[in-house]
Amino acid sequence: MHINAGKNRPFRAPGHVQGCFALESILDEAAEKLNMDPLEFRLKNYAELDPVDNIPYTSKLLKQAYLKGAEKFQWKDKWKQAGSDPGPLKRGAGLASQIWWGGGSPPAYVTLKLNSDGSIQIHAGTQDIGGGTYTFIAQIAAEVLEIPMEKIDVILGDTAICPYGPSSGGSTTAPSVSPAVRDAAEQMKLKLVAAAAAILAIPEIQIEYKQGVCSDRKNAEKKLQIPEILEKMDEKILIVTGAREANKEGYAINSFGVQFAEVEVDTLTGKVKVLKIVAAHDIGRVLNRKLLENQFHGGIIQGLGFALTEERIMDRNTGKVLTTNLHDYKIPTAMDTPDIDIVIVSEGDALISNTGVKGTGEPAMIPTAGAIANAVYNALGVRIKSLPITPDKILTALYSQHQ
Repeated sequence: MHINAGKNRPFRAPGHVQGCFALESILDEAAEKLNMDPLEFRLKNYAELDPVDNIPYTSKLLKQAYLKGAEKFQWKDKWKQAGSDPGPLKRGAGLASQIWWGGGSPPAYVTLKLNSDGSIQIHAGTQDIGGGTYTFIAQIAAEVLEIPMEKIDVILGDTAICPYGPSSGGSTTAPSVSPAVRDAAEQMKLKLVAAAAAILAIPEIQIEYKQGVCSDRKNAEKKLQIPEILEKMDEKILIVTGAREANKEGYAINSFGVQFAEVEVDTLTGKVKVLKIVAAHDIGRVLNRKLLENQFHGGIIQGLGFALTEERIMDRNTGKVLTTNLHDYKIPTAMDTPDIDIVIVSEGDALISNTGVKGTGEPAMIPTAGAIANAVYNALGVRIKSLPITPDKILTALYSQHQ
């Protein structure tokens, strides 16, 4: 279907953010009709198997996310009867949960080149769009080969020299590429061990690899550093290509999470202030905590804007977009950003890959607007059924409630 509404643009989790807002609002309404706590309602309807194909998940720790997130948020103290706060300033608490793919898949390849001076070049055909791809690739290779990250140069996206890599989107980059990086690094370690064993004339099982040095377990004096190995091999460079393994059949692969929101609503002005967000998620192994925090903060702030301020307004006669600048199209600023806590309940998913990584880009944003919307209802006792939840909608709904 063609509409006169301008071109689409990139967005985290297209369709899921909107669907989560609608579904989680409906779940809260159902819980209220049953006179149940919204968290208790979700726990009571928890599914251990994929309800579509009736197969197990490689891992699902959403229940742990519910419980640990609620504890961190102090849900039992903050959630109350909707609209029960006295006075014009009313506080409310809400939650929303999410499911997303984010498991990654083949094909994804990485070429690792070890130079005679012990430095490394890693080539991958993917891109870094803000997820820290350069960093985690170097980090994995450095951890496996036990060499400083400063010795590793990562080259991305140059199709003239890089092997095939997945597109950067859908929370699939890290879970697709990281296993290929580890595979390449493990291959290189085996190659170095085999070469050192041949040079030292001892069995490979007798070689100990540590911090870029291959040594004889029975005689620590017999050892070779990486540059020495390449020199004795008469090689200037060693090259291996790693690949991402196939996903196991018979399992559903998903990331899961829940976000809790506390808001304050001024019933005189309709202004909503988000006070706190707690995000508790099952996203496999954390490769880099700082990058993870950045992803979640960015996604939550984007979700906050989607929930409260960002609105594309169009001239319905011409299709011209009227909110074309940051004065009219309002994104959150530092002054709008609430206190954010991130709780990760997973330590890795061994069934999906050799790194056990799931993506975080989309999950960071998916439940935010739904949690805020449910918190606004909890504060007011009046549900706003469209986003963004702007002051005029709140004032109109409050006015209609008393007519």
